[in-house]
Amino acid sequence: MGQAADNGLSPDDVTVVEPRALKRTVAAAAIGNAVEWFDYRV
Repeated sequence: MGQAADNGLSPDDVTVVEPRALKRTVAAAAIGNAVEWFDYRV
């Protein structure tokens, strides 16, 4: 197989995110997207 991307991370690196923080981030992105589309339509 090909080489892994040279991003300084090994395949064993894991990013841990708190579920509450992830939900807040997704909700904020959805609200921002809805406001942007509303503004565009108006």
